[in-house]
Amino acid sequence: MKHSLQAALLVALQLAILVSIAALPLRTLARGEVIRLMVEPLDPRDLFRGDYVVLRYTLLSSIPSSHPIASGQTFRPGDTIYVSLNAAPMIEWPSPLALPKSLSAIHPGDLAIRGKVVRARSDSLDVEYGIESFFVPQGRGREIEQARTGISAEVAIDSRGRAVLRRLFVGQTPFP
Repeated sequence: MKHSLQAALLVALQLAILVSIAALPLRTLARGEVIRLMVEPLDPRDLFRGDYVVLRYTLLSSIPSSHPIASGQTFRPGDTIYVSLNAAPMIEWPSPLALPKSLSAIHPGDLAIRGKVVRARSDSLDVEYGIESFFVPQGRGREIEQARTGISAEVAIDSRGRAVLRRLFVGQTPFP
């Protein structure tokens, strides 16, 4: 009897951990601020995983050292950074286009996306935000590859800077 109770508690704990892992992105999707980020798609197909797109975020994935937001700051690979974002007021459909306005090692308190420095070079920082892959229906990856320009990602960002990719747009049309 005692062993079955321990086993039940262990299973309940494991289920609680799995539910909490799934609930965090769902909460971000439901409550996060929705913005758009310009992207450059890469590698639209993988023989083992099917069609997906690796996304590089314009002005966010590779931050030049000469960019005003990076001036005078030094980061190393593995460092967590926060890029404070400004919504461009002239571009509002279906969500505002966001542009970087500052970079720091601590959350600035306003809308900011949290990233991890992957590579720090003298001329730039390469950063990942956990939203670099987007899976598409089988056979539709070529459409993204052919579009190449005018692609944006709609992203929800919570108050701690965690981002969740909601959908892609090709021009003004949601994909797929």
